[in-house]
Amino acid sequence: MSGTTNLNTTVPSRHIPILRKLDALYVEDDAVVRDQTAALLRGFFRDLVVAGDGKEALQIFDSRPIHLVITDLRMPKMNGLELTATIRARDPHVPIFITSAYAETDELLEAMRLNLADYLVKPLSWARLKEALGRSAERILAEGRLYTQFDDHTSYCVTGDYLLRAGETIHLTGREKALLDLLLKHRGEWLSKDRLLCQIYDQDDPGSDAGLKNLILRLRQKIGPDHIANMYGMGFMLRSPLHG
Repeated sequence: MSGTTNLNTTVPSRHIPILRKLDALYVEDDAVVRDQTAALLRGFFRDLVVAGDGKEALQIFDSRPIHLVITDLRMPKMNGLELTATIRARDPHVPIFITSAYAETDELLEAMRLNLADYLVKPLSWARLKEALGRSAERILAEGRLYTQFDDHTSYCVTGDYLLRAGETIHLTGREKALLDLLLKHRGEWLSKDRLLCQIYDQDDPGSDAGLKNLILRLRQKIGPDHIANMYGMGFMLRSPLHG
């Protein structure tokens, strides 16, 4: 990475600490560049997940909460434009940065039509990276995406482990948060019982039908009984905010 890497350089945005509460996805097929850049990016975020190509990145994006994406443009299997377009179809708001060693006009114009947060030409400069991330932090805060509203009385801090309900703070367990994050990630979609078991539990504790049922019951008690729908043979779904 070119440019100074002085960690004491003034941060261009007073809102950039917000990023330390968020999880980011970084996609780069060059292992050396990936390791070097990831080492710098990790200081900005709560968690940074890395991927070596677009297909791997999409699997990660679909499986866990991701609040910001930085992807290389030219990659095997699925390039950065294809990845960005696919993510945009799933999430119209998540900030996405494309990095490239090439500043080609056609690719730049196509990328900008995908509502990018920024297009960064490699090698990335430390100052340019912080400037771009600072603007994204301001945008996330301005758009109110640190909280998700369920109804007039209940909201969820997506970067924390608690709900705000009628002025009261309601804490979530790790499994309750994992379940809520997954349902939010796929709001309006049916998620099968098997998928929930696979993604919320692990090999050391594979979970059970009864355990999942109890987990969903506890979460319903906390966010309100009407927000999570279930249907035999379909699974469970977090209703959209304007359900009838």
